[in-house]
Amino acid sequence: MQLNIKKTEYLGRGSQTDISVNGEELKKALDEYLGSVITSDGSNLSDAKARVNVAWTKWRQLTGILYDHRIPNHLKAKIYKTCTVALYGTECWPASEEHKHALNIMEM
Repeated sequence: MQLNIKKTEYLGRGSQTDISVNGEELKKALDEYLGSVITSDGSNLSDAKARVNVAWTKWRQLTGILYDHRIPNHLKAKIYKTCTVALYGTECWPASEEHKHALNIMEM
């Protein structure tokens, strides 16, 4: 297995020293890593809020379809169930009250 140093990033916290492999420094991912927003203190509440905002954006894009009386309800239900943008990757979040609150507000 070979490591592609140009594509490899690491997630550092605070004032952690730089990481180098064979004399080449790796890039440090600052705010976003693999689509998730992570802060320097390791909190992912900002990720929950960002996913809620993305879900609201997708919901606004679908309102024309969801409120159209010509489209059958079973099709609207399928569209609603497949719009799980906010829950993607959340299985590894800690189950804190702040996360539950943010996702509950979005769901309502």
